Amino acid sequence: MTENRQPRAVCLVSGGMDSAVVLAEAIAAGFDAYALSFRYGQRHAVELEAAARVAEAVGATEHRTVTVDLSALGGSALTAAIDVPKDRDEAEIGAGVPATYVPARNTVFLAVALGWAEVLGATALFCGVNAVAYSGYPDCRPEFLRAFEALRTPLNMSDQHAAEGAIGVPDPVAADDPRLSAVARLLAIVDVLRGPDGCPWDREQTEASMAPHLVEEAHELVEAIEEAGAEASAAEAGDCLVALLLVCRIAEDGARYDVGAAARAASDKLVRRHPHVFGDEAASGSGEVLGRWEDIKRAEREAAGEDTSALAGIPRGLPALQRAGRTCQKAVAAGFHWKDARGALGKVEEELAELVEVLPEEALAESARPELDEDVRERVEHELGDLLMATAFLGGYLRLDPEALCRAALRRFEARFRDMETQLGGSLAGHDLDAMMSAWVRAKETTGDAR
Repeated sequence: MTENRQPRAVCLVSGGMDSAVVLAEAIAAGFDAYALSFRYGQRHAVELEAAARVAEAVGATEHRTVTVDLSALGGSALTAAIDVPKDRDEAEIGAGVPATYVPARNTVFLAVALGWAEVLGATALFCGVNAVAYSGYPDCRPEFLRAFEALRTPLNMSDQHAAEGAIGVPDPVAADDPRLSAVARLLAIVDVLRGPDGCPWDREQTEASMAPHLVEEAHELVEAIEEAGAEASAAEAGDCLVALLLVCRIAEDGARYDVGAAARAASDKLVRRHPHVFGDEAASGSGEVLGRWEDIKRAEREAAGEDTSALAGIPRGLPALQRAGRTCQKAVAAGFHWKDARGALGKVEEELAELVEVLPEEALAESARPELDEDVRERVEHELGDLLMATAFLGGYLRLDPEALCRAALRRFEARFRDMETQLGGSLAGHDLDAMMSAWVRAKETTGDAR
């Protein structure tokens, strides 16, 4: 009788977050995960201790640590046997610790991993270490890269993800792709702006000081998209790109990360969260894709010891209506939802009734903005907030974006208001409410919406 067992996968783990994520991904994909680490003279034993804890916490079938002697390769900047080289110019590459040491070391790791996969009969190899992408080592010889590609081909490996029969990660775009040259030119300009002879304003910026500019540029792009102007949208998208590249360059100047690290992280995430495109899984529609996306994100957070609530991952800095819409989506996806949209509409009516109940009649009768007692104000704030959120949730049930709906309503209001002002001579001063309402009705007709 043939044994019916799960497919096996070897997972290279180093104790970092990437290791935890790919180990969890391998298990979530249905593999018996065998974790593999290496003792090669690291400066800090905590790396191996962390790898062991990750393997146990995530649920690896077995965790094996292999001791290797890499002295024949000339020592490592990552071990205690040699000082870390600093401030070497291009002419010094190869002196002391070879800059190609890390790729060479990882080739040994990969060879051992492939050997263990053969012993286990494993059909996949997941890399939780930067073992297969060497864009950060420009001195790697082409011969090495070709040999390495041949070595990793048997299991169709890709950074942090691999599976038998997987489609795999696409090759980078061609070097003569005009998009690439345009981005390269923009990178060069940003580098100059931040350089010694660059712009004083750009040189003064920090990641924190750029945050408001990122938000502003993003909103300007949204506005351009809603107005459907291709030229304006391209310009605003470019401004967003400039802000992002500037943030990455500022981080690079502080030795934190650079645009390459950001791009690699984004690429890895896209591949990891699209197994129906870059792997061998199938998806019947966007609903299934979104559900799987949330499952993968939850597994990543769990592996990293982060918040695993179904509502986790919604930025607190989002505009309130947009955040309400995302919260509704996640709550519904988790199973907390009305049977149909009537339930959501009923909730709006319920919250409106509760607001009316707490509003004092005398306050509603005042012509100016009423002064509410502190306890009354608190109840009104509570109920009005619930009403606003309920209407946002209703939009979610109707597959409508509450943030976009509110922006559209504001645009209509502004257009009508400006039209009304024009009708009344440019100012509302001196006109009573009847005159303003008559002008408002005409404005609705003029702006194409008489409802």
